[in-house]
Amino acid sequence: MSSDAHPGWCSALGQVRSCAGVLALGLVQGMAIGWSSPALAKLAQGQGPFTPTLSETTWIVSLFDLGCSLGVVAGAAVFSHAGRRWTLLVGPATFSAWSLLTYFATAPGYLMAARALSGAGQGMCMSFSYIYVGEVATPRLRGALILTVSLLLPVGQLAAYVVGPAVSYWTQALAPLPVAVLSGLLMLTVMEETPFYLAMRGRHDEVVSALARLRGRPAVDPGEAVVREAQAVMTTVQRQQRAAASWREMFRAGGAKRAALIVLVESGALALVGVTTVLAFTQQIFELAGTPVRPDVSAAVLIAIKVAMVLVSMVLIERLGRRLQLGLGAFVNSLAMLGLSSFFLARDTLGADVARIQWLPLVCLIIFIAATGVGVNAVPQVLMSELLPQRAKAIVAPVAVVIVSLTSFGLNKAFMLVGTNYGFHLPFGLYAVTNLMVSIFTFLMVPETKGKSLADIQGMLAGRYDTKNPDKIKAKNSLELTYVFPHANKPVVDESV
Repeated sequence: MSSDAHPGWCSALGQVRSCAGVLALGLVQGMAIGWSSPALAKLAQGQGPFTPTLSETTWIVSLFDLGCSLGVVAGAAVFSHAGRRWTLLVGPATFSAWSLLTYFATAPGYLMAARALSGAGQGMCMSFSYIYVGEVATPRLRGALILTVSLLLPVGQLAAYVVGPAVSYWTQALAPLPVAVLSGLLMLTVMEETPFYLAMRGRHDEVVSALARLRGRPAVDPGEAVVREAQAVMTTVQRQQRAAASWREMFRAGGAKRAALIVLVESGALALVGVTTVLAFTQQIFELAGTPVRPDVSAAVLIAIKVAMVLVSMVLIERLGRRLQLGLGAFVNSLAMLGLSSFFLARDTLGADVARIQWLPLVCLIIFIAATGVGVNAVPQVLMSELLPQRAKAIVAPVAVVIVSLTSFGLNKAFMLVGTNYGFHLPFGLYAVTNLMVSIFTFLMVPETKGKSLADIQGMLAGRYDTKNPDKIKAKNSLELTYVFPHANKPVVDESV
């Protein structure tokens, strides 16, 4: 099966156009993540509609994480039935409601509800945006488009950090609204339903038409390459449906359990490796470490570095491959957290003079954010879209997001308490260990998927391909399936299953 059904700029344009709404939604997600720091500072200074207490502020921040779980559950309920496109349309609606409710909030309860709504939109988008991109993009563009979505999150967060302090509370509240509305309009007008979902619903002719538009071909004359790609999609989906008549049987199929384990570990460990804690307490960490850089400036600098490294990852991912990039990134993260833990241990527990290495926390955080942008913050989303069978995506991806949201809520709640009472070397030491474990797991368990189609990846996981020669199909597992499409002059035979 060809890895790119119809290469060229027309094909790329069709895929980018269909993903435009998802890309805009990624920017809104970042603005929602970055809203808290400047907005809560305004509220604390009496520059908003009310001044929350410390307890109310804690809930305003943490309900975002809990809202993520609600968004996952709501999205999973419609993902496989209403389709990818209509599921993602809930995102612009929830973010628009968050923006408006934040603007009109007159009491802490309204703002708590607004943050829960934005968290729900975040959870839904984290679960299904990457899956959508993976199902419409060719192997050549899949990694770049998914990483573009990952890139726009820190870009939106950086915009919130830079613009937020310069405008009023109410202007900041409305800033995400135009982008959210634009995202919804793009989804309604130019977004295609994915061929994999259409195949799951038995809408065979629409699979060819959708692929033709995505690959820059007219629907009336899609060409042999598009028909063959449609054939591969149909046989892959039908095989998975035969192997998974029920949700329980779905994970009995070859490679399904391994794929689910990989995705849950790599995607679900995002909070456990310390990413959400560092982003939530950047200014506080710098203040505790006593670095010479102003906390508000340091936060913006770290996010800018994260943006730059996601750009770097877009270049590296098709060169280094998923496994090497993710495994090395997690290992470097471990070293950075070990350095940060050692600094606090030496200063606060052992009483050592750390005046000469006061720069160490800043360097460690820069290295951590840089390695995070290249590895654990970007690559797991690519793996999620590539490894999971179609029906498994509706279960595993939401579960991974729930794990992230709940662990993030717990760790962020406990970080200051544990650090104040027992020493900040403990949480940073924990993150050093978890990053090392993720690195080891990656090198031992994650297969390399660079340059392979989704059908090829499923075959590799199921053991239908020779691992030393992936293009060679194991004869004992081969099965010939034939479909006749109205656009084809002859039946197309798929020998990849």
